[in-house]
Amino acid sequence: MFLSSFDTISLRDQVIFWESDSNRSWLLPGIFLASLYAILRCTYLLWFHPLSRFPGPRLAAISNTWYAYAWLSGKYPFITAKAFEKYGDVVRIAPNEVIFITPQAYHDIYSTPKPGRPVFLKSDMHDEGKIHTSVFSERDPEKHRAIRRVLDGAFKVGMLKQYQPYIDQHLAKFANKVEGFQKGFNLTEWLEWLYLDIGGSVTFNHDYDCMVEGRDDPLLETMSDVGWWMTVRFVMLRFPLFYPLHVFLLPIKALLSYRNILRSTDLAITRRLERSKELQDRDYLSVALDDEQFSQSRDFLTKNASIFVFGHVESSAVITAAFYFLMNNPVSFQRLTREIRSEFSSSDSITDEALRQFPWLDAVINETMRLHTNVPYGLPRISPGASVDGDYISKGCVVSSSAFATTHSSRYFAKPWEYRPERWLPSTHEYYEEVFSSDDRKAFRPFGLGARKCIGQSVAMLMMRMVLAKLCFEFDLEMTNKGEVEWNRDLRLFSLWRKPTVRARFHRITQR
Repeated sequence: MFLSSFDTISLRDQVIFWESDSNRSWLLPGIFLASLYAILRCTYLLWFHPLSRFPGPRLAAISNTWYAYAWLSGKYPFITAKAFEKYGDVVRIAPNEVIFITPQAYHDIYSTPKPGRPVFLKSDMHDEGKIHTSVFSERDPEKHRAIRRVLDGAFKVGMLKQYQPYIDQHLAKFANKVEGFQKGFNLTEWLEWLYLDIGGSVTFNHDYDCMVEGRDDPLLETMSDVGWWMTVRFVMLRFPLFYPLHVFLLPIKALLSYRNILRSTDLAITRRLERSKELQDRDYLSVALDDEQFSQSRDFLTKNASIFVFGHVESSAVITAAFYFLMNNPVSFQRLTREIRSEFSSSDSITDEALRQFPWLDAVINETMRLHTNVPYGLPRISPGASVDGDYISKGCVVSSSAFATTHSSRYFAKPWEYRPERWLPSTHEYYEEVFSSDDRKAFRPFGLGARKCIGQSVAMLMMRMVLAKLCFEFDLEMTNKGEVEWNRDLRLFSLWRKPTVRARFHRITQR
C-alpha cells in the first residue's frame, strides 16, 4: 500500500516536472548545448588535434576510456603490443598521447639531449605532490640531477665488492632453507624474500628476516594493493571529475600497513644512523650520509631508502622469470650448469669478476630481460615541441616508447616470443644460430637510457649473476607445477607485475 502510494506520487511529480514551462526552458537548451559541445569536441579531436594524424582506436582519440580499459585490465603491455601490429609504428592511445615502437623513437624521447636541445620532461603519472625528494619521483631535471649525483656513488663498480658479502650471506640462508622442502616450495615467494632481505642489507644494513622466519614482511603483503591503487590513481587523473575519489579506493588495511611500513623504515634508518661509526661495510645510505646537504634531510633518506628496497623486490620478478624459463627449457639449463660447474670447485669460489666472462650466463640473463620486460610500459614524457623518429610532436602532448612491444616484435627479433638465449651469443660461439643474425640489439634497453636510466643497473646485474650461478652450481632444479603456469598468460600489470606462482623442488648436487 505504502509503496503503491509512493510510486503514484513519484510518477505524478515527474509529470508535473516535465509539464513545467520553467523546467523545460532550461533543460532542453542544456541538452542541446551539451550535445553540441560533445560533437564539436569529437570533431576537433578526430580531425584537428595535433595528434589527429596518428592512427589508433577511434575511442582512444575522443576519450581516455580505451586507455583506462587497457590499464585496468592488467594486460596493458599485451594490448599495446597488439595495437602496434594493427596500426603501425605510432599509435594514439588517448586524446593527447601517442606511443612509439621504434628504437630511434626510444632514443629521441629518453636520451640526454645535446646542449641547447629541449628536454622531454617526466609526466605526472607517478607524481607525489609538491615535495619531490626521491630519485624516482623528482620531475625537475636540475633537482633530479643533484639527487642522482649523490646517489650514483652507491652503484659504482668499486662499491660492488662491498655488497658481495651481503649477497653471499643471504644466498647461503636461501640454499639451506629450500633444500629441506622435499615436496617443493613456492619459488616466487621465496625469491621475493631473498631479494627483500638482500635489499634491506645493502640499502641501510637492515635485515627483514623473511627467509629466517619463513613469512612475508608487511611491505610484501601491501605491494599488490598499492600497485593496484597506483594504477587506479593515474588512470583517474585522466578523469578530473572522478579523480578526488581515488583516495577512498586504497583498502584501509593496505593504507594502515603502508603507514606502518614508512614508520618501520624510518625506525630502521634511525638505528642505522646510531650505528654509523661501528659499521665496517658500506651500504647505499652511507653514500648519502657523506653529502652535507642531503644527509641532513630525513625525508630524503627515508624516501630514497624506500625506493631502493622497493626496487630490489621488483627485481625479484626478473630472477623468477629466469628460473621459470630455465626449468621449462632443459637444454638451456644444462648448458648453464655445464658452464658454471666446469669452472668452479665450490660455491665459495664463485666470483662476480669471473662470471662476467661467461657467455651463456650472460645470454640467459639478457634473454630473460627481453622476454620479461620489468618496466614494460612506456615511461611518459611531455613533448617540448620536437621530432620523435621523424614525426613532429606538438608541445604539451604526451609521448612514450613501449619496451615490451619492441622486444616482442618480429621486426626487431627473430622468433620474438620464444626463449632463445642463443641470440645473444657472439657469432663464433658453438651455440650461436644464424637465424638471429638480423636481430636489432639497439631495440633492447632493459635499464633505460639517458639521465633517468635505472640507477641500480650494476647491482641488479651483480645479483642476477650471483643468484643464478650459485644456485645452479649447487642444485638441479625441477618445476613441480609445470603445465599449470604460463608466464605471459598469467602475468598481470597494475603498475607492478603480479607474478604467477612458480613452484619448484631443488635437488642438492652431492657428486660432481
